[in-house]
Amino acid sequence: MSSRSLWQTLPLGTIRDADILMLAKSGELISEGFDDRSVKQACYELHASNIVYETATSREDKRVEVDNDGYILRPHSYVTVIVQERIELAANVMARVLTKGQLFSIGILPVCTYADPGFEGRLGITLCNASHRYIVIKPGQPIAKIEFSVLAAPVEHPYTGQHGYETQIWPIPVQLYANNQQLAAAGINADSLSEIQSSYGPIVASLERRMRYYERKVWLQILVTILGFLVLFSIGITTNWVVAILLGVAANLITTLILEARAKKSQ
Repeated sequence: MSSRSLWQTLPLGTIRDADILMLAKSGELISEGFDDRSVKQACYELHASNIVYETATSREDKRVEVDNDGYILRPHSYVTVIVQERIELAANVMARVLTKGQLFSIGILPVCTYADPGFEGRLGITLCNASHRYIVIKPGQPIAKIEFSVLAAPVEHPYTGQHGYETQIWPIPVQLYANNQQLAAAGINADSLSEIQSSYGPIVASLERRMRYYERKVWLQILVTILGFLVLFSIGITTNWVVAILLGVAANLITTLILEARAKKSQ
């Protein structure tokens, strides 16, 4: 049976398991990396390859090759994983990427997306680690489900953009990152405590506030202590351990009073 005849036998709507098997074994729909054990009732499980893109990193080259030990996804971070399977969609077929329940149960959230009619290539699945644990993603591991749907008619303009992994470069839209000039124009100071609280929550903002307080306190104490010793040396007073302790206590009191006064003034 020709590939055209295969597609003509499919009803409209979601493609079921038997039809996914029939199409894939005929070289359609999933042309590479197909595993019939991954066909479920009305979807197919996509598997991680050994290629990931650290899309959040500031490096120019975000591509990482992973060995058999897998990629360690840090807490509250995300990464784009290229799948093993090559998808080939006809002009009247679209696909949706869905969450895999097993990964969802431990805090891994795939960004649900879809592939347009006409898409050909290996999809990139962005995985977000919403948990507090380090999670290992290994090559060959199922990471998401894909559901295929037959449309009533082919689309007028099939997908003609970058076809997944074919160009060896994942299309990360870095031009969408706001630069310092744009932030300033919008009145946003990313280092301010109010902005940190808006972005990361009150707990992180409180920790940052305390860290800044103690950092200022330490530097002031060092400065006051050095000045104290210089004054003592200049007037010819010899320091011993008693004087050093008293000087340290005095430096602590002075810096505490200065910081408290500044804090009250800023309120």
